[in-house]
Amino acid sequence: MSKLIRHLTRKSAGLMALMALLVAATGVMAGTPSAASASAASPSTLAGGTNYGKLNVSAYNAVQAQAGFGGISGSAIAVLNTKGEAIVKGTTDSKGFFSNYVQQGVYTLTVTAPGFSQFSKQIEIVATKSLTIQAALMPLSESAPTATPTSDSVLASAPGKFKVTIENISMSPVAIQATVYVYNQAGATIAKGETDPLGNFSTELAAGTYTVVVKATGFNNSKQQVNVSTGKLTDVRVTLTRIA
Repeated sequence: MSKLIRHLTRKSAGLMALMALLVAATGVMAGTPSAASASAASPSTLAGGTNYGKLNVSAYNAVQAQAGFGGISGSAIAVLNTKGEAIVKGTTDSKGFFSNYVQQGVYTLTVTAPGFSQFSKQIEIVATKSLTIQAALMPLSESAPTATPTSDSVLASAPGKFKVTIENISMSPVAIQATVYVYNQAGATIAKGETDPLGNFSTELAAGTYTVVVKATGFNNSKQQVNVSTGKLTDVRVTLTRIA
């Protein structure tokens, strides 16, 4: 009887050792990712991460924008570094919009389209912030306007600065992420962008009259008409009210 018990004890010890080896092997196979794969997912190295800002470009016909023929689809977008190398390239969509993440720094933005003069502007990308550029392209067959433009005349070649500020963002218990829409008199979208963490949105617009709509989740929309003048800052103050 004692021999049988010793035999069974040895068998049980062997099975337990085998099970321990299997568990250890499973742990190795299901272990944490390697350092290489972890670093590849680091937010500071991915587009949209902590070292990147968002660039929004709206390419439109500088002559026909007020008549509702604004966006130029298929415009070639290039973001050039100090060496003249394109670090970001793309084309505008059917409405003339282009958006992409760009690493923080100072660059030259170029926008080109067949039949239009090239648009070129120096830009500065700030990490985690959004920059919107209005690229007014002048048709090659058109000469620059000589008369002083009004809100109902041909768009001026020199834009005015436009800024939207959400005044009650500091009183909100949570951050207000708002989207700003700018429409011309024909109802066409001329500019679109998101406010930064401080509730600000800024861009450049050709002289004219526009409708500004600010939308944010959980808040009533804000809508107002503004006049933009050449070389001047148009500062729009918005107070958003929560939906009851």
